[in-house]
Amino acid sequence: MLQSLQAGRVPHAWLITGPPGVGKATLAFRFARFVLAHGLDPSVPAIRTAETLTLPADHPVARRVAAGSHGDLLFLSREGLAEGDKVPRDLPVSAIRRIRPFLGMTAAEGGWRIAIVDEAETMTRSAANAILKVLEEPPRNCVLMLLSSNPGALLPTIRSRCRLLRLSPLSEAELVPALAAARPVLDEPRAVAYARLAQGSYGTALALCDDEALDLYRGMIDMLAAVADNRRDRDQALIAWGEALAARGGEFDLTFEMMQGLLERWIDALSRGLEPAPVIGEEADLLDPIMRQGGVDRLLAVWDKTRLLLDRAARANLDRRLTAVQVMSAFARS
Repeated sequence: MLQSLQAGRVPHAWLITGPPGVGKATLAFRFARFVLAHGLDPSVPAIRTAETLTLPADHPVARRVAAGSHGDLLFLSREGLAEGDKVPRDLPVSAIRRIRPFLGMTAAEGGWRIAIVDEAETMTRSAANAILKVLEEPPRNCVLMLLSSNPGALLPTIRSRCRLLRLSPLSEAELVPALAAARPVLDEPRAVAYARLAQGSYGTALALCDDEALDLYRGMIDMLAAVADNRRDRDQALIAWGEALAARGGEFDLTFEMMQGLLERWIDALSRGLEPAPVIGEEADLLDPIMRQGGVDRLLAVWDKTRLLLDRAARANLDRRLTAVQVMSAFARS
């Protein structure tokens, strides 16, 4: 992004992709603050000599962007359209239609206008067509940034009209110190565990830490071990565990998100001939019996079955206790 500024060839539209929580919105806002403060003229000393897109937090533009009061920046997200605690499932066309007149207006401060759309893949078909019209005939002195964790869900005509910028997951070596700096109370083993749980996502790692998800994860691993080993008391323990989990909706969702993540980590590592890095030590004992039942093919079958069960339960609002039992039973020895 900085290179495009300094070369004087900034595209009118960016598509910033990457897994949730890796910093897509952070980067978009950093770019927006820099452009709103300095413009796009590569001869401006602040641009020509810049080494990063960082703008000091006490800069007037940075303060106004942080307060959401800069007249030349429009940010659209599902959370921003929420009514109370209800966040809409999709970005509606009514929200996207705000972009064209906003970008077409003269910049309030005589510079550039910037629009950022978060989770662009959630746009309805009508909304996608509306933004396509903006991309086909972009107004002067404007930049549009689309952020997406699933760019394949966007129309090909939208993707083809944007400069693609892919953000990769952070490595464990990058994520652990960042997490430790943000949450100083974490000791190193727990910081490493949360980094592995988050699979390279800084935002996810922070959320897991704040939810104290590691204890929940340990309980899930213990239950999976009981199921996979076909212990005598497994049915009674599984029912009790499922009932307790179903009574706490947030913990239910988080538990099975972590289970899906566990399977994906295993499949990814083993398919590349690597040993999966455990979040906690007990994972190795859990993986061995599953590998004896068919290896990666068995893991893929379990992943597919759990995904289908969870998706069906969410769509049909099925009993969570029964769903928990069914999902965990997918790990049982055949």
